[in-house]
Amino acid sequence: MAQTPSSSILDAVPPSDKGAERAVLGSILIDHSRLAEVEAILKPEAFYVEDHRILYEHILTIGKIAIDATLLLDSLRTAGKLEAVGGPAYIAETLKPEAVTPLNAIRYATVIVEQWQKRKMIELNTLALTSLYDGRWKPKDLAKRQIEALLRML
Repeated sequence: MAQTPSSSILDAVPPSDKGAERAVLGSILIDHSRLAEVEAILKPEAFYVEDHRILYEHILTIGKIAIDATLLLDSLRTAGKLEAVGGPAYIAETLKPEAVTPLNAIRYATVIVEQWQKRKMIELNTLALTSLYDGRWKPKDLAKRQIEALLRML
């Protein structure tokens, strides 16, 4: 007999690594030269924590010049987002330089991307599950959509 997903799986907190998110942001602020290589693999939507996504977007916006915490704070303040991400104290606490090693920036970014891919796969499979139960899609059409979505994600 086929098993259906348990409610504990469906209610679980989605995969994420908040430590890696903080670490990649801190790495970029410590060593600006890491931004180009991180940006090549890490897109803002991969962040699980909304505050971290906003910080990363601002880093990317002003990243063409050497970036530091002061410029980041100014950018957030100008955009009216400083308090939305927790204010200066949150940024100082979140991006403590002693907590990261800029040499690991790519590894931190890779962890974030892998967690995002897991969340996207869960989202796609949940859609497939509900679509199959409610008869919204024919199996062949759904399989095609799933494959296309997976290929776009990778």
